[in-house]
Amino acid sequence: MEELFLGSKANLNREQVRMLKSAGVKLFQPGIESLDTEILAHMRKGITLLQNVQFLKWAREYDVYPTWNLLYGFPGENAEAYRRMALLIPLIVHLCPPMG
Repeated sequence: MEELFLGSKANLNREQVRMLKSAGVKLFQPGIESLDTEILAHMRKGITLLQNVQFLKWAREYDVYPTWNLLYGFPGENAEAYRRMALLIPLIVHLCPPMG
């Protein structure tokens, strides 16, 4: 079976991630660029921190490798958002880290 690389938002549900795996998708770019809902809203991503983390969890469960990034320096972001992310990151070290 061919391996596929696709991209979309991370707002997929568990069944959709399972279907990606069944279709042969190994690499997936979910468009995750922050782990803070406030920054995501500022970026107009249309997604939340919880949806991003859920996707990372399901990707691990179904062996789909997510390629994602943490952007910083976005206009209008604040230091408090990074404090929140610093508290979150130790809780998700078992999930796939960002690229780079």
